[in-house]
Formats: sequence, C-alpha cells, structure tokens
Amino acid sequence: MDSTDAGRTWTPVSLVGQVDFHVLRAAGRQLYGVDSGTGALLASSDLGQSWKTRQPPAPIVDLVPHPRRPRVVLASTERGLEWSGDAGRSWTRLGDGVGLLAWPKPDLLYLVSLGGQVFESPDGGTRWRQRGTLPDQPSVLLADGGRRLYAALEDGTIRQSLDRGASWSVRARP
Repeated sequence: MDSTDAGRTWTPVSLVGQVDFHVLRAAGRQLYGVDSGTGALLASSDLGQSWKTRQPPAPIVDLVPHPRRPRVVLASTERGLEWSGDAGRSWTRLGDGVGLLAWPKPDLLYLVSLGGQVFESPDGGTRWRQRGTLPDQPSVLLADGGRRLYAALEDGTIRQSLDRGASWSVRARP
C-alpha cells in the first residue's frame, strides 16, 4: 500500500491479498519481505511494484538492509546470522545470533535476542558487544537515529532506551 497524504488514504501497490508480510523492511527503493504463510523471502528494487523470490538460507526470524547500501541485507535465521551483498541472491553465514535487528547507521547495528539480551555491532555483524537486557521477550525492535531504541514486548509494553540498549524505561503500557 502507498499513501501520498500522510496515511489518510491508501492505494494498493502489489501483492494485496496474496502475501501476508511477517517482516517488511526498506532501504532506498529496495524492499525485503518475508511471507508469513510460506516463509518465502521476497525482494523488490522498485518500491514494491515487482517482486523476486529469493531462497533464504534458513527460516528467517528478522532481517534488515544496510542503511546506505540497500543490496546488503542481514538476516537473523533459525540457525544464526546470515549476510547477503546481492539483495538476497546468495548468503554467507556470519555466526550465532537469533533475534530482532535494527540498522540505523552504517557503523551501528543492533540485535536483541529472543531472550532480551541487547547487542550492538560496529561492523555489520562480525563483532558484537552486549549492551543490556530487556525484562521480557521482544516482538518488535526499532532504532531512531542510533542511540534511541524502542522495543515492543510480548505483553504489549513499549520500552525505550536512550543509551543504545544499556538501560530501558517504560514508554507505554497496554
């Protein structure tokens, strides 16, 4: 769906009624999505007008494109972290790490494990440093420019970190 009036009205772009995206991420004109029904990885280089099916290296938990190089994408899969430099055509295993991802700046990548441990990487996922821990399992992770993180927990609570995940406060409760 596309909106040109700040979300007041929406126009279908493609795949409406055909795909239920579990994950949908964008960088520039490049979009990546994971179909929740089939587990298929889909990639679009034209803002969703057309899609190509890619073979994921394993079932995808989350994925995130590089903020400045849209053909580079990192996927958190059931078997660990996988990296692609060609929009998901081929994959290279980076190592362990299953969870939610956010990549707000080229030199700052976040992973929150399904157990709530918060990690950051300065180099696209090769090296990681633990920053902190969330009190519960996250279901969504967002980064706002770098230092500020938001996590939606399974119980509907929204947590906020102003120090790159070292500490967390409640932003909203259900």
